[in-house]
Amino acid sequence: MARTFCCLAVPTLRTAVIAVVAIAAGLANAQFWPQVVIEAPNGTSSGSRFGSAMAMEGDWLLIGAPSMDDGAPGTGAAFLFNRYEGGENAWGFVKKLEPPALQAGSAFGSAVELSDGRAFVSAPGEPWTVLPVGAVHVFEQDLGGTDQWEHRQRIMPANVQAGMEFGATFSVRNDLLVVNSPRYDEDPTDQQLVGAGLIIGFIRESSGLYSERRSVRGDSLMPTCAYRPCAGERTALVNGVVMFAGRNGLYYLESGILQEQSSGPVQASPVLLANDFGIPPDPVWYTGIAAADGVVVTCMRTTGFVHPRAVSFAEVDAQDGPHQEGVMHPDSNTFLDWWLDGGWGEAMDMHGDVVAVGAFGHPTFTPLGHVDVYVRDEGVAERWRFLQRISPSDPATGDMFGYSVAVHGDVVAAGAPGAGYDNAGRAYVFTDPTVGVEEGYREHNLVVHPNPARCGQGHVRIRFPGGNAGRTVLLHAQDGAVMGLYPVQDGVLPIDALVPGMYLARSQGTSACARFIILP
Repeated sequence: MARTFCCLAVPTLRTAVIAVVAIAAGLANAQFWPQVVIEAPNGTSSGSRFGSAMAMEGDWLLIGAPSMDDGAPGTGAAFLFNRYEGGENAWGFVKKLEPPALQAGSAFGSAVELSDGRAFVSAPGEPWTVLPVGAVHVFEQDLGGTDQWEHRQRIMPANVQAGMEFGATFSVRNDLLVVNSPRYDEDPTDQQLVGAGLIIGFIRESSGLYSERRSVRGDSLMPTCAYRPCAGERTALVNGVVMFAGRNGLYYLESGILQEQSSGPVQASPVLLANDFGIPPDPVWYTGIAAADGVVVTCMRTTGFVHPRAVSFAEVDAQDGPHQEGVMHPDSNTFLDWWLDGGWGEAMDMHGDVVAVGAFGHPTFTPLGHVDVYVRDEGVAERWRFLQRISPSDPATGDMFGYSVAVHGDVVAAGAPGAGYDNAGRAYVFTDPTVGVEEGYREHNLVVHPNPARCGQGHVRIRFPGGNAGRTVLLHAQDGAVMGLYPVQDGVLPIDALVPGMYLARSQGTSACARFIILP
């Protein structure tokens, strides 16, 4: 999507840059997905960073606020919302998840996940006796009654160490839970060397509780430790493989190894990249990672002003490892995009054939965070087609919109932990208005011109397969609702009565259709 720049008479270079950034992003961010704003629940303290982490499964949305002062400084909090609480697509508040005896500095809500009726919430600063070790808490949806979401288990490592940040990140799939402890130091007496970190595997037993199986140090896991911690900042589980993404590169390991009750060094294998689709030959480090349905997507970054890339891997298996499949590029092409795309790919989520990539911008300079949405398309060379750039209706400097993302079905959620006058944070939920509306075959579709159109121009022209004589279209609004039949005389459709938004026009009696947008 191209951006247009204007020549502005402004007194300073910094003011000029800010103005150009605002204009560029304002044009690029026009979108028509229905939006629901989720404010931080009542009682959320200033600086809580509500929206720092989020997860979605079905109609449930889990949001973390790790800096909330809940009875003591920095205890943290996590909140559950439901799509139909308070009405259809209302995304109303349901419950605050509360583990027992949460203490100051726990940072509960730093990382969250929803999986098979369970909610996982980490507290990487939670004390064990007096040592800040970290913990992962498990809640079950129907424990104590339907949709009660009661606390089931507090998971801590057997080998505790002060400041190890157990639960800073984690990944769960089926009965396996893999937890990262990036601050674990294998030699605390060595004041000159940062610790290598630690990865621990837990398995859910028949009792429903998780038990520790195997821990692997980062310096054992990675063949080289140019950067520490070595274990990788992000993990993903898919098809019997756990993948590690971080400054040391992208690696994979058979996940069954972490389910064994044994110890000793285990070395992961590097993921090799093919220089296809414009992938830079020398990625410096990897940031976000997401997995779903046998596919893993990870983001790579390089030096200088080279744009990041998100690379997808399919046919991921323990024997052959991941196979490079396609790539996603930021929807950007200007010299200022290294600001606008700040943090692009550090937050990622995937469900089915849809990937959401957050770009929260610079936390104090650029106010225009966004989320890029991609959909799998075997008809394009890169295998992924850019679908939509999503932005909040009320962007503000430092809101960090896109710091966290979650996607499920037709819904994309994004966190803005710096939003609000008191930095309590905010979350946004967007719905794809075209999901569930059949498009028909592309080669038989309608053609609308101009697209986008503007309200004041009065009409658009529609070209039908087989000619324009005596045609009628059925219009759907952006929420999928049927608006009615509209006659099209000589290929002309009046739009004076239509408000700005996205529409889908379907030729009556055929499968031909076309999306078009009306701008204010």
